[in-house]
Amino acid sequence: MGAAHTNTYPLLGEERLTDELGAWLGGHRWNHFVTLTYHYSARGDRQFYRWIRRLEQLAGRSVQFAMFSELTTAGFLHHHALVFGTGGLPANILRESWTSGRSDVQVYDPERGASHYICKRYGKDELAFPNLSAQMPPTA
Repeated sequence: MGAAHTNTYPLLGEERLTDELGAWLGGHRWNHFVTLTYHYSARGDRQFYRWIRRLEQLAGRSVQFAMFSELTTAGFLHHHALVFGTGGLPANILRESWTSGRSDVQVYDPERGASHYICKRYGKDELAFPNLSAQMPPTA
């Protein structure tokens, strides 16, 4: 018999899938690793998509992303994301463009494990499922 599954999330708790997803994401080129936290108990991704549109305006090109949401210990929604198309923008511009709460923006370094970190909750709770742009960045 296989591992126990829930009806809602059939892959719940599958660590192997988290590792594979992190490795797949790591095989793409990214410019920045970001954590975006809301000031208030928001639910949904509308502000994230508005932020992506602002970045596209600032960068003058489309921006690709891989984003996962989770709750802080205080119950506030936050997103971990990798973004591509922002290479010409300094991190402080991305940081200041997020107006819905706190932001942490770092230049992406494939050696630091961000591609695995953003999906660490994948399959462990209902928010932590991949939210990917329609087009992914080039492979590394």
